[in-house]
Amino acid sequence: MRYFRSPSPVNDDSNNVSCIIRPAPDSVTSVVYVLIQESAMVGDDNVAVLSDVEIEGCIRDGSLVIVPFDGSCLSGAGYDLRLTEDTAIPAGENKLVATLERVELSDSLVGTLYLRSTLARAGLIGSLALVDPGFRGQLTVSLFNAGVKPLDMKSRDRFLQIVFHRLGRKTVHPYAGKYQDSQGVVDSRP
Repeated sequence: MRYFRSPSPVNDDSNNVSCIIRPAPDSVTSVVYVLIQESAMVGDDNVAVLSDVEIEGCIRDGSLVIVPFDGSCLSGAGYDLRLTEDTAIPAGENKLVATLERVELSDSLVGTLYLRSTLARAGLIGSLALVDPGFRGQLTVSLFNAGVKPLDMKSRDRFLQIVFHRLGRKTVHPYAGKYQDSQGVVDSRP
């Protein structure tokens, strides 16, 4: 285990994590260090972010489904998701859009969505959420054009990256919510 200099480690052996809290130099705030055992380092099955090789392995073993899958959308630590259709977002307006890809995550994987940096530089802001373990479907996201110019995107343009994380343990509460098996753009459901 790797340690930082600090008094009073608090161990949580059930999660293989140690937490050390020590006063910050200004004595007002505290710094929390989370220490992960060597088994969670690169090269083990408990890697926090999946590499391209691990993503492909998850697709082969069925714990991850991406349809349609395009190998050119796979990056070193994620997969670029594409738009379903041509989309124009005027300056100062928002729009719901859907991913072309349908994703299915097993009960041991979670996804984090990130807007492509090129779009962020153009003024696009995304309301992005965690993709829960057990989710199945196309993803709907809200995009807001905070730029001064209209933003036009074409069908099949890459606009999001999804990064996959392996959970320390399989969830006992996989996603079973109102957006399960979503197809296309899905408005808010009460």
